[in-house]
Amino acid sequence: MIKEIAAGVGLLIAVPFLYWSWTSDDLNPPKPEPTQLEVNLSNARFSCREAIKQALHDPGSAELGAIWNWPAALERGNENTILVQPVIRATNGFGAKVQVRFQCEFDVLPDDQGIKLTDVQEY
Repeated sequence: MIKEIAAGVGLLIAVPFLYWSWTSDDLNPPKPEPTQLEVNLSNARFSCREAIKQALHDPGSAELGAIWNWPAALERGNENTILVQPVIRATNGFGAKVQVRFQCEFDVLPDDQGIKLTDVQEY
């Protein structure tokens, strides 16, 4: 009987505490909005993926990996150019699976208007 009462009291204390901790803004602060640079880098990775697929001999064979892990950054010394440099595996024209390095170059448009793909090359 005492165990049942203790369990009931425990529930009366635990349930409101758990509800408060899940709904409290203090414990679950809102995530900040991404910066324009973060948005541009993310968009560059997705655009690069599509450009690479178009450049491949056999796009269906491509092992692109997780694109959020692709290196993407502003070009050193130039804040108006983003470079994305993924390494992928794909089947070449001879039917062999090869590792390929690409570089996608994007211009950052003025006034936070986004990015524009300017070059895709294998290197």
